[in-house]
Amino acid sequence: MARSRIPWLKVVPLAALAALVGAYATRPGELPPSTNGATLAPPATGPFESVGLSARDGIFAALVCDEAGQPVESAVVSVLVGDEVRGELSDETGRVAMRGFPRGARQVKVVAMGRDPLQLELADDAAEARLVLGSPLPTPSFAGAQRGRCLVKLLAPPTVELRGMELWLEPEAAAHRIDAPLPARATVGADDVVRFERLWPGTYELRLLPEWAVGGSWPVLSAPKKIEVSTGVVEVVCEFAAARVEVAVLDQRGRPVAGALVVLRTTGDAPRPAPGFTTGADGKGSSAWLPRGKWSVAVQAGAAKGGSEVELGESELATLVVTLDG
Repeated sequence: MARSRIPWLKVVPLAALAALVGAYATRPGELPPSTNGATLAPPATGPFESVGLSARDGIFAALVCDEAGQPVESAVVSVLVGDEVRGELSDETGRVAMRGFPRGARQVKVVAMGRDPLQLELADDAAEARLVLGSPLPTPSFAGAQRGRCLVKLLAPPTVELRGMELWLEPEAAAHRIDAPLPARATVGADDVVRFERLWPGTYELRLLPEWAVGGSWPVLSAPKKIEVSTGVVEVVCEFAAARVEVAVLDQRGRPVAGALVVLRTTGDAPRPAPGFTTGADGKGSSAWLPRGKWSVAVQAGAAKGGSEVELGESELATLVVTLDG
């Protein structure tokens, strides 16, 4: 078997290697030679100042109970020793135990549902503390407020189908109290009368919404009206205040355009679109009921477009002719 050889022994003689090791060898207490000319200070040899650590063998044990000695379960017990806070819940026997505290007086706080908090200072000892809570606090109760009823009769032109629309009562005051009025909604029946039961007393604003906007907040088709609900029956009349637009769409030769899409939007900084409609064979189409005011009208049939504006007022129906530009 061939012997393994160390190649670098051919280059570095053993005597030179021994001299190199001896140059860097140091005796105890000496520093190795600096390779960059810097002088290294020897390490400190003492004596060193001892640092004492406080013992963390403190134990806190307590029984949380009421004045009759009955244990209180799930009470939050927090203990402050120095700047360290620990906390535990009392078990079903009312007991709580914590270990690993530093020595010192304990600031103890106990919080339990339905009882006044308890706060006290205990000495540093391992005896079980008795934390006695006061009698249960009385359960808060609220006097039941008397409710009112409201009957709303809607007045509208004979051509208006109110059935299926929604009447919305919006309280004037914000609902920040437990007895504050809350919004109420009801669907209009066949007799055009809306009945609200068990309303909180307060001031409400009546708002009538079309069937396609049930559950929403716009558009409002009724005239502004406020009612005052008390503990009795309130009968009020709500006036319908909306109109429709009939649009006739013509081409450049004055012929009716069937299938043209018509979209109406409110004017202003934040325009709102109403449901669109298309024209029939005669080039005419009618919108849904819309609130009174100014509306922009946009019409498109293929690549041809047109537009205009219309003002809805007291009249039940407004008519408009739009000629397409292509």
